[in-house]
Formats: sequence, C-alpha cells, structure tokens
Amino acid sequence: MPSFRQSRIESVQILRAVAAFEVTLAHLSASFSMMGLNPIPGFILGNAGVDLFFVISGFIMVYASEGLFGSPGASGKFMLRRVARIAPLYWAATAFQCSIYFYYGGPGLESIQPVWRNLLASLFFLPIPRETGQVSPILIPGWTLNYEMFFYLIFASLLWLTQRLNVVLALSAALIGLVTLSELIGSFTNSFFWIRYLASPIILEFIFGAWIALAFRSGITLRLRYAIPIALLGIGLICWTESPSPRDRVLTWGIGSALLFVAVVLCDWSNRISPRNVFVQLGEASYSMYIAHWLVLTEPPDILVRTFGPADHRLIYSILILSEVIAVSIISHRVVEKPLTSFLQNCIDRLYRTREARASAGAAMTLSIPSKSTN
Repeated sequence: MPSFRQSRIESVQILRAVAAFEVTLAHLSASFSMMGLNPIPGFILGNAGVDLFFVISGFIMVYASEGLFGSPGASGKFMLRRVARIAPLYWAATAFQCSIYFYYGGPGLESIQPVWRNLLASLFFLPIPRETGQVSPILIPGWTLNYEMFFYLIFASLLWLTQRLNVVLALSAALIGLVTLSELIGSFTNSFFWIRYLASPIILEFIFGAWIALAFRSGITLRLRYAIPIALLGIGLICWTESPSPRDRVLTWGIGSALLFVAVVLCDWSNRISPRNVFVQLGEASYSMYIAHWLVLTEPPDILVRTFGPADHRLIYSILILSEVIAVSIISHRVVEKPLTSFLQNCIDRLYRTREARASAGAAMTLSIPSKSTN
C-alpha cells in the first residue's frame, strides 16, 4: 500500500485528470456548434476545469517548492524549472497550430495576423490583443498559461522568505493587492491594460491552493463523512452558473473547485489510492491532454462529420474524439513531455550544483589562505 504522503499526491493527480477532462468536454461541446450540431447541455461547465487547475497549481507550488525557501538563487532556479516544465510542449503545439493555419488558410490564418506579433506574444506568454481586440494566444488554451507564468513570477519573487507560512501570507497579500489595484484602475480608466488583464480576480484561486498546501503540510485530515458533503457543496457551487462574470467566477467555480480539492486531497480515504490507478496515470498526462486536446479538436470533427453524415451523431463523435485525445495525450506525455522535461530540469539542477560547488570551493580556498602578518 502506498505511503500516506504518496497517496495524497496520487489524489492530486486524479484531480488533474478531472480538470483536463472538464476542459476537453467544454471545448468538445463548443466544436459541435461549429459543425452545425447542438452543443451538449452542461458541458460548458467543463470550463471550470481551468479554475481547478489554478487551485492545484497554487497547492503544488507551495508543497513542492519548500526546499527552495530562503536558499541562494532560489528564484532563478524555480523560474527555469517552471519554464522547462511548461514551455517546450506549449511551443511545439503552438508551432503545430501555426502549420495547420498556414496549410488550410482561411479565417484561422486571418485571425492571427500579423503572425509575427501574435507568435512572439504566444511564445513569451504576453497577453497582447489581436487585431480584433481579442486577447488570445495562437493556441487558445494557452491563455491560462499567461496567468500561470504571472503567478510563477510573483511566487519566485517571494522565495527569499524561509518559512512557508510567510511565503503564503506574502503571496496572498501580493495577489489580493494586485486584484484590488486592477479593480480600482478599471473603475477610472481603460489604460494600464496589462495590469487590468493579468490582475484578474481569477488569480485569487492560486491563493486557495496555497492555503490548502499549508493545511496539508500541517497534517490536517478530513473523515470521509465530512469530505463528502464538502465535495457536494463544491460541485453545487460549480454548477450554480454556466457563464459567470470574472468576480462571480471566483465565488462559484473558484471556491467550488477549492472545496472539491479540499475534500479529495485532505480526506483520510485518499491513502487507499494506488499509483497504478488509471486516473492517476491520466493525471500524469493531464498537461499533455490540456495542450493536445485543442489540436485534436481542430480538424477531426470535420472528418467525422463527412464520414458519418450531417445527422446528430454527438455520442459517436464524443467517444471517438475523447479516445483520440486520451491516446494522443498519453503518447505526448511519454514520448515528448516527460523525457524532455526531465532532461531540461536535470540540466538546470546540474548547472546549479556546479555553481554551488564552485562557490563552496571558492569560500573554502579563501578561508584556507593565511592572512599576512604585519610587522
């Protein structure tokens, strides 16, 4: 049986799989409307998977980065590792999406003009509006990565603090302060676009995950009889509305996702979860699924429509497309994402170990040199 700590992480992986599936279902339903089919009722709630991802991200950053708190060079090492984790697969998918636009032309290619500007904005996680005024990277799901990178920068700037409570308190103050500033600016002017965009209320959801990480690290657990109603309350909040405003989104989808996360991760039942659980395996491939599902949805639905005819075959489409998304995600994770991330992060770790060894050797040499006596 897996250890208590290991099982808790397995529960996080399951929630990552849930979040990735939610987003995939939402975009799958949206693709139906583009094919002339009726969207599937309720699938739009899958957009709340983004909010669950943000809660998970806040949790993981505090949980997994504790060894960096207060250490020399922590901020740089943290950012390099996060870029190595997020960027390569996203860049490759963005390049693939561009190739699709260039191959087929039409509205897709027109929507990313001028290409050079939108490509640079996408690759460097910059929320630059398109000609239409829409703020969206070339690969549509990448809009959430703009917020992720913004969160990473703020979190990295706080790693000089040595205690996790102080890090979470400072993080909370920084994000709440930025959102408050954004709201104040937005009430007076349309200027300062980046502040108003990046300091959206949705970034408060990272705070939820950070505080849950503190509770987890403190050994707080929930009995199953308490976890179930908390999870149901969270699901109820998520289902409260299908299209919330930015503020209401935090109060419904954000808090709902946080309650669901608390119920699953802090539940004492989670020590029964095996690393071999199929949902744990899908959770490990959740980032690949989040990135790759959009590429799968770009063209295959049209092929399926031509194959099965214009009738409403949503169930058939759903099964075939979801099967393809899962297959592509697992292959992407095992063949591209996992080995590439491991290689890059190992290079970063070796770089910092070498720097630390040289610094230690230099300090030791300095101490070993006898001082000159004065006559």
